[in-house]
Formats: sequence, C-alpha cells, structure tokens
Amino acid sequence: MTNTEGQLEGQTLRQRAEAIARTRADLPPTQLEALSPEALQELVHELRLHQIELETQNEELRRTQIALEDARERYFNLYDLAPVGYCTLSQQGRIVHATLTAARLLGRTRDLLMQQPLTRYISQSDQDIYYLHRKKLLESHHPQSCELRILKEDGTQIWVHLAETILKDVGGEPICHVVLSDVTGRKLLQIQSEYERSVLELVATGSPLKEVMDRIVLGYEALWPGLRGSVSLLNGLRLQNLTAPSLPPAYCQAIDGLEIGPATGSCGTAAYTGKRVVVANIARDPNWQDLKQLALAHGLQACWSVPMLGSSGQVLGTLAYYPDPPRDALPLEIETMERAAYLGSLAIQRDQTEAVLRATEARTQLLIEAANVGLWEWDLISNEIYFSPEWKAQLGYAKHELPSRIEEWKSRLHPADLQVTMAAVQNCREGHRSSCDIEFRLRHKDGSWRWILSQVNLVRNAAGQAERMRGSHIDITRRRQAEDALCVSEERFKNAFQYSNIGMALTSPKGLIVQVNSRACHLLGYSESELSGMTIQDVTHPDDRDTDLRRQEQMVSGKLEAYTATKRYIHKHGQVVWALSATALVKDRTGHFAGLVWQISDMTEHRRAEEQRSQLEAQLHQAMKMQSVGRLAGGVAHDFNNMLGVILGHADLALGQLEPTQPSHGHLLEIREAARRSADLTGQLLAFASKQTVSPRPLDLNETIVNSLRMLRRLIGEDIQVTWRPADNLWLIKMDPSQLDQILTNLCINARDSISDVGRIDLSTTNHGIEADYCAGNADALPGDYVRLSVNDNGCGMDKETLAQIFEPFFTTKNVATSTGLGLATVYGNVRQNRGFINVTSQPGRGTTFDIYLPRHRGEAGPSPQIPASKSDVRGQETILLVEDEPAILKLATRMLEAYGYTVLTANSPRRAIQIASEHAHLLDLLVTDVVMPEMNGRDLANTLATHCPRLKRLFMSGYPADVIAHHGLLDDGVFFIQKPFSSDSLASKVRQALDSP
Repeated sequence: MTNTEGQLEGQTLRQRAEAIARTRADLPPTQLEALSPEALQELVHELRLHQIELETQNEELRRTQIALEDARERYFNLYDLAPVGYCTLSQQGRIVHATLTAARLLGRTRDLLMQQPLTRYISQSDQDIYYLHRKKLLESHHPQSCELRILKEDGTQIWVHLAETILKDVGGEPICHVVLSDVTGRKLLQIQSEYERSVLELVATGSPLKEVMDRIVLGYEALWPGLRGSVSLLNGLRLQNLTAPSLPPAYCQAIDGLEIGPATGSCGTAAYTGKRVVVANIARDPNWQDLKQLALAHGLQACWSVPMLGSSGQVLGTLAYYPDPPRDALPLEIETMERAAYLGSLAIQRDQTEAVLRATEARTQLLIEAANVGLWEWDLISNEIYFSPEWKAQLGYAKHELPSRIEEWKSRLHPADLQVTMAAVQNCREGHRSSCDIEFRLRHKDGSWRWILSQVNLVRNAAGQAERMRGSHIDITRRRQAEDALCVSEERFKNAFQYSNIGMALTSPKGLIVQVNSRACHLLGYSESELSGMTIQDVTHPDDRDTDLRRQEQMVSGKLEAYTATKRYIHKHGQVVWALSATALVKDRTGHFAGLVWQISDMTEHRRAEEQRSQLEAQLHQAMKMQSVGRLAGGVAHDFNNMLGVILGHADLALGQLEPTQPSHGHLLEIREAARRSADLTGQLLAFASKQTVSPRPLDLNETIVNSLRMLRRLIGEDIQVTWRPADNLWLIKMDPSQLDQILTNLCINARDSISDVGRIDLSTTNHGIEADYCAGNADALPGDYVRLSVNDNGCGMDKETLAQIFEPFFTTKNVATSTGLGLATVYGNVRQNRGFINVTSQPGRGTTFDIYLPRHRGEAGPSPQIPASKSDVRGQETILLVEDEPAILKLATRMLEAYGYTVLTANSPRRAIQIASEHAHLLDLLVTDVVMPEMNGRDLANTLATHCPRLKRLFMSGYPADVIAHHGLLDDGVFFIQKPFSSDSLASKVRQALDSP
C-alpha cells in the first residue's frame, strides 16, 4: 500500500467511526436505557472495534509522517551537498540562504554568510564583471551567467561559473536564485594553456632568455594573484638572479650569487637537491636558518621553489614564488609551477644550444680565417671555377678583384712548377688517382712567389665520369722557408749545443748519454769520452736518484712531457754540485720516445746566496716582531705613568706629614715601594721599546765598569767569581750612564741565574771594526767602529728554541713569581736605542756569551755627573706656571712645588696657560708643562708663551717616552725634562736645575 492509499483508507475509517459515534451520541438517554444488555454489549464491541481501527490507522499515519520527514531530510542533504552551490539573494543582493557547497565555495560558514552582500567575496579584479552581469539580470529578468574569481578567507582564489535567475518568494517579492560551480581547474588550464602557448612562441622564435622568463613569471603571477615570482640560473655552485619583477630589488641583490647547499633557503636547497622545496613559514623552517632575517626584513614569509632540470637531469636553475599572505602550496599550484619550470628549462636549453651553435660557427670561421685556408671548386663540364675569398686573399687580392677563370690560376703558376702541376691534375682527372696533394708556387699580387699546398679531390657522377674537382688552398711559404732554414738551423744547433754556457746532454731511450757538450763536462769534471756510455744517474747524488728515476718513468709512459728541479750532482772529484736541471722528452718523427735532453745550470753559488737570504729574512722577521711589541709597550707608558705619578706623589706627601712612629707610616712606605717597582717595570718596557728619553754623554766603558764592579759582585754573590779583562786604549762611547748600568745589571743577574752552584762570569772589552761583509749576515749591524762588551758565563746555556725568544718581553725560563721577563728585553732596547747590536752564542751545558757592540764616539770624555742637590738646596721662591690636562697630576704637582716654597699658577689646558701668561708675564719664572695635551703639545705651548715671556725658562714632563721634545729618544742639549712618574724630591731637584740654568 502506498502512502496515499493508506491516508485515504484511514480517512474513511475515521469518518465511519465518527458517524457511529454521532449516531450513538444522538440517542436520548431513555433510548439508551431501553436498549437491551445484548444491544449495549454489541454497541460497546462495535465501538471498541472502531477504536482499534482508528489506533491502527494513527500508527500508520505516524510511520508515514516519519518517512516523509526522512525523505525531506535526505532531499535537503542532497541539496546542501550537491556538486554545485545554491544560494538565495535578497532584492538588495544580500545572501539570505546558502547551501553547504555554496558556503564552501565562498570560503565561509553559512552563519557568516547570512545578510552579507555577495560582492564582498568576489575578487576586486572581477567586480566590474559581476556588476554588468547583475545589471543585465535585473533589466531583462532572464537568466544570466558569467565566470569570475572568488576570494576565500585564507587568501586563495578560485574560479566559479555563476548562474542567476529572478524568482519570487512566498510574499511575492523578487529574489535571486544563484548557482555556483567551481571551474578553477578548467579556467586555470585554459589561461595556463594560453600563457604556455605564448611562452613556447617566444622560445620558438629565439627571443632573449630574460624576455621568456619575464613572460613565465608575470604570466603565472597573473594566474595566481598574491604570488611574486623569480628565476635564478645555476652558474657553477652559485645562483645568479635572472628576473624577479615583483620582488624587492634589495633582496634580489642580497641573494644574487648565493652558493647552493643543503640548507640555503628554498632556491639554494632545491638547486642542491634537484627537488622542489615548499616552505610555508620561513621563520620556522631549518632551510632558511641563515637567510630568514634577510627574507623577513623584506616582508617575505613563505617561498616555494622548483628546480629547472635539463634533459639529462642536471639542474639549470630554479623557479620560485613567494605567496602573500604566507601559506602552503595547493596541489594545483604545485602542478602549475612544475609546468612553468619545464617551460623555463626548455628556454634555458634552447638558449644554451644557440650559444653553443653561435660559438661553434664563430670558432669555425675564426679557424678558417686563422688557418688562412682557401677553398676552390672546378666544374669540369662547364669549365667554371670558384675561388673563395680566402683563396684570393692568399695572393693579395680582394674577393671582387680576381676573375673566376681557370686561366687566372694557370697564368700565375711558377714556370718551373707548371708542367709538373698540370701533369698531376691531369692524372687525377683521368682517373689514375681520385685525390692528390700538390705543392707549387703562385705569383702574389706584389710580385713575390708563394708556396701553395693544394689538396685535390675528384667528384664523379653516377656514370663514373669526372664531373668536378674541389680542394683546399694552403699557403705553406713559411713552412718551405722553414725547411730551407732547417739545415742552417741544425748546424747552428750543433754549435749552440756544443758551446752553450749551460750544460747539455742527450740520452738514448735506454738512458745512456750519447752526446754531451763541453759545459756539462766542465761542471761534472769528466771528459766527453768518459761521460759517453754513462747514465745521468751515475753522476746524480744518491739522495736524488729515486726522484729522478720516477720522473723519467712518467715521461717515458707519456704522463709527463718535461720537468725542472733543483738537484745535486756528484763531481768527478767527489764534491756536490747544486744545479737547476731541466729534462725534456725527445720524440722521433713518428712520435715515439727517442730519448731525453738534459740542461744543467750551475746553482752552487746561488744556493749559498739563498741560504744567506733565508737567514736575513729570519732576522728581519724577528726585528719586525720586536718593533711591534715595542710600539705596544710605548703606548702603555703614558697612562700607567700618570697613575703611578699620583700614587708616588701622594705617598711622598703623606709620608712628609707623618712621624715614623705612626701606624700608617709603614703602609705608606709599602705603597711607595710598590709604585717605584711598578715605575721600574715601566722603565724596563720603555727600554726594550727603545722609547725611554735619555741624556747620553761620552763615556769610558772601562771606567764605568770599574765603578760598578763592587755593586755587581755584591749583587751576584760570593759563590760566583767575576773576572774583569779591560782592553787598553779603549775607544769612547756615548750613551746615558743609567742605560749602561741597566745593561750590566741585567746581563750579570741573568748569568748568575743560569749557574746552579759555583761558577764564573767574565767581563771584557775590546775595540772592534765591523766590515760590510759581516753586515750581510746580521740585519742589525752597520759597518763602522764599535766598542765590544762581552759577558760570558759557564752556566746551563740555551737551546736554539730558547735563544730565538730571549729578547721578547715577558719571556722567561725562570719562575714567573720571581721574574718579570723584561731583563734581556731591556738590554735589547737600550742597545738598539744607542744604534748598537747584540750577538748571543750559547749551547746547552756550555754556557752563554753576550757580545754587546756600541758605536765608537769620536770626541772628548764628558764631565762627571753632578751630585744631586740636598733638599734644602732645591727650595725656592720663584713663580711657576704649571700646565697639566690630568686633574690629579695637576693637583699633586702643585702641592709638591708649594711644599718647596714656590708660588704656583695652574692651568688645565694650553689655552688657559696662554691667558695666565698674558696677564702675569712679569711674575713668571718657569714653565712646567706636560708634553702631550689635546689642544697643542708642550713644545708649541712653550714657543707661544715666549712672545709674552721671552726669558721664561721651561721644564717638560710626560708619561710618553720619546715624544715631540726629543729626537729618537735623545734630549737636545739645554732641554730639561722629567719623566712621569716622579717623586716630590726629583721634581723639586729638576725645577731647581732648570731655574739655575743659564
């Protein structure tokens, strides 16, 4: 039974039941009471039957309703999930209903779509299309359709076919029924096919590679809005940017030339692996570890790259797209990129092929022109002949000057060659030979004769008849001239071989000497007859034979054509002969090995010179290293001396104000002593650097050593014997006595420390002249007269490694807690500052000798040093202008000078000093100034103040050593200088000395 039949039957039963009920209900109560029990029972039974029938029909109706609801739900599910999307628009174009498929196509949920205008989801580029479509629909009320792009929420776009129909709702209002079909695949394939066709047309017509790649990149950017593309070509192991029209130029420039590798961005990795690399988030992808900051800085957050592969699978370059906003690539986008990469590879391979063809054509033309090969062809039937431009050029003619006739060729043949040449041509033509080579002479345009090699080939037709002759035309004039000259050359070679100043020998394939010149005999001490039959190995040093034999085997096997080496030969009398030996392969005319030719250049003297040069280079390297460390030491001195000056000065001032019994007195003494030791350490650094400021004077070295012997013996100790051997009539030297004391003290202490128990130290002096030959092996020495001071001990001695480092500052073989490592560095600096030099000889267990060479002074001995004045002698009442840019030093020096009775005017800059001098010129007696200051140096300041105070005396002070007031560290006569740090006594003494000077 169908649902309709069931409904009709149920309706009939209900009507019957209702009629019976009404009939029974219409009976009055008297009639009901009058009914017999059987009638009542029958009535009840009948009613019950009708009730059961009604209940049965109600159940059938309920089941039918459920089935109808299920059918309706299945209908709407099929409607919602149909392959096309349906939606309904209000009269204003807003969405009032949408299926699930429509919502999916629009990229939103149905709730978000409600009451939103459909135009909101249409790509901006296609708004005009939809506007015209909508206008036609509303004007004609006929169904309309169009194709346009929908912009999804994630930024992707799809192509849809949109069909609209005008309907009316239940209220009679017009509504629009919309059907949406996804046609992205078809549309993209259509657009892609058009772009690919245009790209292939460019490739086929030979358009420039960049133009083709621009079309690919821009075409697919238009196909997939939001993508920015680039193409890079692989050049060796680096990617070179070809085109990237939409990317930031600064980014393209930064990655141009990127070296490919396993983690070098998407493109570098794709080119390295030959596989596509799709990166949806540059910030988190390991392939972008080194480049992500660059990409993110230019707004690039994702990158998809596909390698462009050649026909054999080699990587030619990469095609890349950067999506905006960042996302993963869709399968269709991947497929599109793969197709684009294939088109790009076709363009690259065509470009490479054309480049090879162009290069080949150019090379072929160049070869023809360079080889100067002329071509000709003679038609034996018509007697016409063709001469190529190169053929005519060989005879000095332009291509239009010489007529193409066989007579032109015959008329230019040399009379002596005419008969032989024509006979050879006739023999080839008559079939005796199909090809031949003919040499003859032709007259040049300038009248000279040119030797020509013509290679002739005969062409026959199908009947065997000689049809044409063709061939080449090569100018062999030079070759024939060379052959003529060969005999002369061979004679000259014999003479050159025999009388060359280079030793030469020829060997047979078995290695025996078959010919040798007189120079080789002289170098090796043998006669020509003695060397004949010997091998080169017979006169080669045993240590060089294996290398020689190995090289010869390589030459014989064809792996080596020639080689040159410095090797040793053994002279007939046994001495070693160093020589530059050049060996070359000799081949016969068939190209087979025919022996070896040897050239031997004597290098014995050159070898000795090389060894001397190596020694000089090592000495120069050492001198440069010492000079660099010296510059470092000099730079440290200024600030360190300033700090030490403050410590020493305040310690002296504090000690002057305390009784020795005060508890702080001992602490101040320790502070001052530590500062003095630090100042001594700085002095040693300056001495090594040859930058300490000194006041040299003529000295008798013997007298100075005698005055120091008592102190040296006490310093060395009683277990070590000190012997003194002075030379008679010793020359004078000129140097600062304090430097000489430093040299003696440090050398003697160093000698003492090298002696473990009892021992001896010998001191001696001699006059010594240095010649130029000696200086060639000693970079520090200059020719001239010197006084030599020798200090020799019998201590433990030193090995070569230690000896090479002894003058380096802070190098020591002693306990670092008891040695600064500056003793010998100080000696080196003092000697070099006085234009002297040092030689050291030592061997482990055999002691050490230091020879100090100091230049001779030609003049009289200087006066003895003055005895320092007592404290009472250095006081004064004069007025002093004190200039110092360091506040602590300025304050300290002021207190020191005022403590000695002086009136002090202070200035913290040269500008302030000039102002004070202009105001108090009549009061000033002495200028005490720092040398190195920001505005001007101390010397310039003193010269400036001389205009205000002509009689103003001056005293310079500095923490820098050899500065602007000294020449090479030597103070000029009459210049007073005090080195920082200084004590109050030394400052007062130097001030008094400057004031009392004439």
